[in-house]
Formats: sequence, structure tokens, C-alpha cells
Amino acid sequence: MAGIAVPISLASAGDVDSALALGVRAAGDGADLIEWRVDRLASEDAGPAAVERLVREGALPAIVTCRAADEGGAFTGTEGERVGLLDHLLVAGAIPAYVDVEYGRWIASSDLADATSGLRVKGTKIILSAHDFSGRPEKLDDIFLRIDEAPGSDVTKVAWRAESVLDSLECAARLQQRRRDTIVLCMGEPGLLTRVFAGLWGGLLTFAALEAGQGSAPGQPTLKELRETYRIAEIDGDTELHPIFGDASEARAANAALRREGRNAVALPLGKLPMHQQSAIREALANSPFVRLTATG
Repeated sequence: MAGIAVPISLASAGDVDSALALGVRAAGDGADLIEWRVDRLASEDAGPAAVERLVREGALPAIVTCRAADEGGAFTGTEGERVGLLDHLLVAGAIPAYVDVEYGRWIASSDLADATSGLRVKGTKIILSAHDFSGRPEKLDDIFLRIDEAPGSDVTKVAWRAESVLDSLECAARLQQRRRDTIVLCMGEPGLLTRVFAGLWGGLLTFAALEAGQGSAPGQPTLKELRETYRIAEIDGDTELHPIFGDASEARAANAALRREGRNAVALPLGKLPMHQQSAIREALANSPFVRLTATG
């Protein structure tokens, strides 16, 4: 299965103690990594030292992400500030498992590329990412190719807002074609399939919020939902998908029934859609090589 990363955001350097406590909770609830979202810390004088503490004292291996505002983050400072943050970690010897940087910013800044290179030498894996919160990027093939071939990086991450479940099936196809460790996820309600089936399809990581409303992207389920409702750890090549054209509460009830029956199946809410759209989605899922529908699906 894919590793589960829980994003934890900090509003200021003063939040380190409370953030570390949340990290302990995430570890206890079954997360594999913590994504420290330090978007607001890079511009603070105390920010680099605060991030050092997160990496050193965190309960789980760390992904350090300082996401630029134009890709859904809150960082609005200079690239020099982001470089300074990464350089501080290198000099201090606080080496995170991963650093996530937007590909567009990374390729445009030799200083940012140099900073990630220094950490990479010490063992950090560099995730180059691209996010589109408006929909499927027009030049998706080009995005994957450029990131995959970027020297000095280790992981390709691409995420976009799904318009329908068809976007999720494209994520599955992209993962089947992956050339290296890859994360492909769709945002929004139709993208839940990509988050639950990420491991089955070959994705490196999926992401889950510690609490509802605390996610780093639209449609991100909670860690409890992934672990308990959708039983992500039990999904394998024989797992069937039971589509629910309703809300999360209906999916919870359906999953409880499937569990009582001892069935290797997971019910996912795909939204309340008109009948003609439901029929089209059922047909697409039935014809997809990436999912197995239940007999009633």
C-alpha cells in the first residue's frame, strides 16, 4: 500500500510544540509520515530553527513543504527565504526524509535547486510537484515528462482538481506508466478514488487530514476515514469497488455492511449525480482495467 502522509500546518514559529503533539497523535492513529506545511515560517526570523525542531523531534519521518501561494500554499515571500530555510536544515544536520518543491519554481531558481541538492546528498529525497486547483492541466504529458527527467530529483508528484471519476482513472493510468516513484492524486470529491486506491495502483504516497477541514487540498479524507472506513491497508488486487452515489455517511453505512458480510470490497461516495451521469460513470468503471466493480456496482 502507499504510505499515508498527514499534513500539519503551522501559522507561526510559536506553534511548534502544538504541532509536534499533533504529530504524535498522527503516528498513534496510523500515519507513516508527517508533511510539515511550513509555508508561513520561511519568512519568520525564528522560522528555520522551528522547522529544524519539527524535523528532529517529529514522531515520524518528515516531508518539509513550503508551498508557494500560486500552487495552493501560503508562502508569499522570496525564493531567498525558502533557500535560507533549506540551507539552515543542511547546516544544522536536520535532514528530512523528503522535501517537496514546486517544479516550476525549482527549475527557475538555480539557488533553490542547489539548496535541494545539498540536502539530497545527505539523504533527503526531492519531490518535484505540480498542482492545478482549477482542473486538469492542458499539457499533462509535458508536465510528467519534464518532472520525470529533472536531474537532482527523486519523486514526481502531480495533482489536479477532478471534474469526474474519469480523472481518477487517468491517475491510475499515469501510475501504471510511471518511470520512478510517483504520486498522482486528484482533488475534490471525484478524486477520492485516487486517494484510497493509490497504493494498489502503484503510488508512493497518499495524503490524509488529521481532522476534517484540516487537509491541505480539497477532497482530502481524514486519516481515520482512510484507515477505518475505507480500510486502505486491506485493499489488494481482488478488492472490489462499490460506488455510492451519495455522501460520506451513506458510504460509511455501506462499508460497515460490506465488512459484516466479510467482503473484500470498499464503498466510495462519488457524489449525488443525475441518473444519466451515474450510468456513464458505472460504465467507465466497469470498462476500466484499474478497478473491479461489485456485482451490484
